[in-house]
Amino acid sequence: MQFLGTTRINHEGRLLIPKNIRDLYHLEPPKKIELFYKDHGIYVMTNIKNTQKGIIRTINWQGRLTIPTRYRQKLSWEKDNIIELLYVDSTSFFLRGDHRVCTFCLKSYTDMVMIYDKYICDDCLQTALGKKYMINQTTSFKNCVTDLD
Repeated sequence: MQFLGTTRINHEGRLLIPKNIRDLYHLEPPKKIELFYKDHGIYVMTNIKNTQKGIIRTINWQGRLTIPTRYRQKLSWEKDNIIELLYVDSTSFFLRGDHRVCTFCLKSYTDMVMIYDKYICDDCLQTALGKKYMINQTTSFKNCVTDLD
């Protein structure tokens, strides 16, 4: 998923979708969209085909979107939380909160390494390093990669 930008949740549970993203997805108010809770975030579908699983919301005249309370509670999103917007495809994007989710697999783990303000789980880190390296959890990241050869 490609990073599109960030926004913040306000005290009413709304977030402002940045203008460049509204333009990219043709979200002129009052556009109806569908929200799905999945993978520790919310998928926003701009092309509504059938509404079997999602919640329908409308973009208001200011470009704001109200996130359902139950989704905010599941994701622990509160006022002033930073929300990342990620490109999925031409008809949908993903909202991800600022909690510990692996940048690559989008799964949430308790043991993750933070590199340049991004979390990476042990499985993805080992895959990225080609399983040639081993993570030693007891040392700092600068000293934790040890060549097994």
